[in-house]
Amino acid sequence: MKKIEKILIIPTKTALLPEVDVYKRFFSARNIDVDVAGERNKNNVSQNEYSIIWQFMGIGLHSVNSDQILVHEYQSLSTPPFSRAKNQIKKVINRKPSIRIFQNRFIADTLKFKDNVSSFFRPMGIDTSFFPKKDVSLKKYDFVYSGAINSSRNVLENIDLISEIFPQKKILLIGSNSNEVAKYVASHHNIYSVGKVQYSEVPRYLRQAEYGLNIVPNIFPYSTQMSTKLLEYCAVGLKIISFPTDDAMSLEKIYGGKFLYLDRQNRNSIAKGIAKYPFKTPDVSSFLWERIMNQVVENFRIHGIYL
Repeated sequence: MKKIEKILIIPTKTALLPEVDVYKRFFSARNIDVDVAGERNKNNVSQNEYSIIWQFMGIGLHSVNSDQILVHEYQSLSTPPFSRAKNQIKKVINRKPSIRIFQNRFIADTLKFKDNVSSFFRPMGIDTSFFPKKDVSLKKYDFVYSGAINSSRNVLENIDLISEIFPQKKILLIGSNSNEVAKYVASHHNIYSVGKVQYSEVPRYLRQAEYGLNIVPNIFPYSTQMSTKLLEYCAVGLKIISFPTDDAMSLEKIYGGKFLYLDRQNRNSIAKGIAKYPFKTPDVSSFLWERIMNQVVENFRIHGIYL
């Protein structure tokens, strides 16, 4: 039996990872010291003092001593270009960890590790702050997009599509402080940006809109993982406008929703019919982080690690 006292979390440099804040709060409440690489200011704490080195993958070349536990967490696959090739390279060069965590079975089956390392699944979760008891927020915007904004996701191109369909509607972007986004917003009269904000601030901004935009294309690898933003939109109670992605259609079917699906051929009917469309936001309370993190603790306990 190994009792954990200190954890070092190593996030990726590019992905938005709300779970890092969740992990810090959850494990701190269990009297475990948690530091995040890049945020440390603990009198030059040595990496050797941590019980667990917990890395979101990425390239994983970190080594540990015999008394430490190395966790590799795969919450997504590599993004374009050359995503499949990058997955294989990481599989070959990454160090062998003590345990692996995958968001879902598809990611695990795609990577196909053939060693004897134990693993389990940890789905995406939602913080309690996204579930308001009563929504009294003033609606300042019509649409909101929250998440990474980069060329591989074609986000700005798809925001253009929404703006063309609804030229008089206001669109809010959350998630990027790049010069590209700043220039884009400056060239559109109806598009606004608050940049990259603290995770705790995201619910407040989401509640200022009526519709949540799930506009990441249904292509590999995005189609293989549950969209965090989609779960958060639903938790807040937004009406969902989405491309017909696998995760959106699955969430809609299993949890009882009614989403409006986009394609470039039906823009006229969408513009005319949105006000009367029978939107229904599904109940996603089963995705609460507290439930998911308790299961994470149980999975570690099964492997002899007590958090």
